[in-house]
Amino acid sequence: MPEFALIHRKALATARTGQFGATPAAVELIALPECGVLQAMAAHFAADSEATLHAAFKDTPVSIRRVSPYQWLVISEPNVQVDLDSIRNVSGTRITLLDQSHGYAPMQISGPKVENMLAKGTGVDLSINQWPVGQSHQTLVGHTSALVTRTEPTKFELIVMRSFAGSLWDELITMGLEFGVNARNG
Repeated sequence: MPEFALIHRKALATARTGQFGATPAAVELIALPECGVLQAMAAHFAADSEATLHAAFKDTPVSIRRVSPYQWLVISEPNVQVDLDSIRNVSGTRITLLDQSHGYAPMQISGPKVENMLAKGTGVDLSINQWPVGQSHQTLVGHTSALVTRTEPTKFELIVMRSFAGSLWDELITMGLEFGVNARNG
């Protein structure tokens, strides 16, 4: 059987960068470094599943983001190692964890016109009173499903399946042309 090497390539390594549309740019789009992503699913639909998940990761530098009922993405910074055996010991058989780090690409979009820009591509209410800091929603942005999290009043993080990252990147630039977009790799 022939040998071959798998070569890891960043999902957005060849994405278009630069200034697009109006100047000065009112929106900044950044391809973030690829991070650790664990998919967590409740094995039993128990009311305390989310509390169990938070308890399992309490001493770990991660962000837990709800995707749907009984399903979350656990996000860690690049190069942070998560001891899955320890987590499984705390959560037992109640939470199933799958490492999906290779399958997702994160990006950040921010600026004074970020809500206006994203409103062009999604049907959800992006106002801060409906979508406060720390809130996550799985929704369509353009034609792509993304986990969208408001990280600051005028800043969102989008985590998208890596095979769709380039397409969403281009759609975001197009959505932001009237406001001006500064797109760069982080």
